[in-house]
Amino acid sequence: MLAWHRRLRAVSDAVRLESHAAAAAEEIEPPLLERAKAIHAKAISIDTHIDINPGNFTPEKSYADRLDSQVNLVKMEEGGLDAVFLVAYVGQVPDFTPEGFARAHENVMLKFDAIHRLCNELAPDRCELATTAADVRRIKAAGKSAILIGVENGYSMGEDIGNVEKFYNLGARYMSLAHNGHSHLVDSHTGESDGVFPNGGLSPLGREVIVEMNRLGMMVRKKTHLLRHHLNAV
Repeated sequence: MLAWHRRLRAVSDAVRLESHAAAAAEEIEPPLLERAKAIHAKAISIDTHIDINPGNFTPEKSYADRLDSQVNLVKMEEGGLDAVFLVAYVGQVPDFTPEGFARAHENVMLKFDAIHRLCNELAPDRCELATTAADVRRIKAAGKSAILIGVENGYSMGEDIGNVEKFYNLGARYMSLAHNGHSHLVDSHTGESDGVFPNGGLSPLGREVIVEMNRLGMMVRKKTHLLRHHLNAV
């Protein structure tokens, strides 16, 4: 009986402590929550990588609506997310022929077109394409969502270095030179598993691309690149 009594008392004390903690949280939480909301509203919140599906950028189904996607304009507005980089991503395949490059370029252009369609046709009253930090601040002040563009995998530019400026003029402000495999520009971190590095870091064209990106003012995204490339790029 004594053991059960002790257990019952311990449970009672725990419940009492939990009740006191909940009461204290109720007293403290509102002002802290309001303070946090005020800081959040004043700051510019940005997500730098949102993958997209061009199929979600049509009049019938778009990011202007509440979709199952983690990010769309409705969720940005409700959550106070001010700006996002929508990503024009193309997966890597070991096809470095003119036909392979053409398919990759066509794929990336579908994503550029989709992002522009969102800003210019589907929801111009709620979002706007941003290409500078000043644009982001201005768009936030206007009560709209800022949409920026990043390019994942330079494979989609093919061997035409003029496509770097083309992407820049379309709004891209960062580009990775590879992604989930070696590209013709740089070795991917995937080579670390098999020791095969066809470019030895950056290829000659990859070096030219970085020079061109620096000239234009486009960030070089290096997350998925081989360590050797990080050093080469610097």
